[in-house]
Amino acid sequence: MNRKLKIVIGLVIIGVVIAGLYLSTPASTKWFEGANRYIFSNEYGETLVIDVGVISGGRWSEKAQISNPLYEVSGSYISGGTNNSFSGVADQEVLSISFTVTISGTNIQSPQIIDAKLKAVDSADSSYKLYSPSQALPISTSLGTPNTLTFLNNYAISTHLTDCSASTTSAKIKYYFYLEVQAVGSKSGQTLTGTINYDLYIVLQFTKSSEEGTTGVETSIGVASWINSPTVRISIAIIIGIAIVSVAHYIKKKEVKGN
Repeated sequence: MNRKLKIVIGLVIIGVVIAGLYLSTPASTKWFEGANRYIFSNEYGETLVIDVGVISGGRWSEKAQISNPLYEVSGSYISGGTNNSFSGVADQEVLSISFTVTISGTNIQSPQIIDAKLKAVDSADSSYKLYSPSQALPISTSLGTPNTLTFLNNYAISTHLTDCSASTTSAKIKYYFYLEVQAVGSKSGQTLTGTINYDLYIVLQFTKSSEEGTTGVETSIGVASWINSPTVRISIAIIIGIAIVSVAHYIKKKEVKGN
């Protein structure tokens, strides 16, 4: 096997791997994720530790519906007094927000998630909507076990803004998280309660796209989301394959002429 043929085979393998990875990427956007830790203790040496993680994202469908317009969404994640932002803009139709709650500590047992709320507040006039998790509460859990609380799951952004009595054209929404957790002290036998009283976790700016979809017609949207289109991903993979085969064929022809 000559050197040129080895190079061609190597290019083919690299192209296949890149195409495979590209095609496996879902057409969705994760805007940010992070975690906060809260510690509560009493005079008996009993400590309740709550780790809260948040993941927010969205997606768009290739064939957008008139009833579900596209929105340009930018996000930042605020945690523990610091702004750990994920900068990025993506055109989206729906919004998903979930929290993970993990309870740990010392000299405690029988942990429970008693209550949880997500308060979405319109920055323009402070109107708001309270969301409850889809999971039934209270939740009896085990120490160190993550529990997922889903407040919005592929929820239409236009409906969400209407929920908050916000403008469906342009709105900044702030998301506050409330949580009540309890555990029983193994020394005192008393209930130890930890409360997160509507801490600010997420800030999102929604701007309605000027390019709305029509039922059954592919939508032309921003580059960040356009490149995530399944059709576009397949097309690019095909183009890569054709380019590699063309290069291989060219080299082979040159070798034949050279002989």
